[in-house]
Amino acid sequence: MQQLKKRTEERTKNFPNKQEKVTFMSSRSKVWVFVMAGQYNMEGRGFVEPQDTVPSSRILTLNIKNELVYAKEPIYFSTPSYSGLDCGMSFANELLANIPKDIHILLLPTAVGDSSRLITMQFLHAHLKVIF
Repeated sequence: MQQLKKRTEERTKNFPNKQEKVTFMSSRSKVWVFVMAGQYNMEGRGFVEPQDTVPSSRILTLNIKNELVYAKEPIYFSTPSYSGLDCGMSFANELLANIPKDIHILLLPTAVGDSSRLITMQFLHAHLKVIF
């Protein structure tokens, strides 16, 4: 048990301690929404480095309270004991370099382990109602 706790502490040591809520967005029509759907392995298991937790004012996500926040790793929150670096932020950062400067990216993490598509769709529907 002690060894598991030590591994978890090491793995999560760079996880951010706070989230910054989005208080202003110029236009919802300038938000591109990307649904991060799939099985539990979409949640990511990679080691989060300090540079992975630096947010961009143009990359957004929802937190566990369905609040719009600036995204930073780890994005997923459905299984905190396993969450880690996933492909969402690297995808969004790469996309930023190739899209107009007034576009925001919204990453919606919907993958939940052992879930059916129906549960994922209900989860997504609840998230989208909060935003739009």
